[in-house]
Amino acid sequence: MAQDLLNRRYILTVASSPDLDREMRELGSESSIEISGVNSIAEAKRLLIRQLPVLILCSLEVSGDSQAGINFCKQLQDHPQLGTVPVILFAPRANQEVLQVAANSGARGFITIPADVEML
Repeated sequence: MAQDLLNRRYILTVASSPDLDREMRELGSESSIEISGVNSIAEAKRLLIRQLPVLILCSLEVSGDSQAGINFCKQLQDHPQLGTVPVILFAPRANQEVLQVAANSGARGFITIPADVEML
């Protein structure tokens, strides 16, 4: 079982949105990559201790904190192993300032939602 966990390929989604979680799980069911969704940064950190995902999709706002995604991304970038995992932040809207802050936090990209799930 431990070997299965080490060989598992997954995308981690961090969001307070049950709708996004459901859509991402549906997308994952159509591919060979598992989608693991969590509702808080603390849950994400617990999962990251066990195994690195191939990608992290993180909401800009998590659990009512409008900067949670930015702060989480910065924390990941400061970690030697976790800093190698690409992070894409998302939010319902963004302006140039938000895009710049996301880029400065180490995010590899930014998606405005709702997005075409198939595009992801």
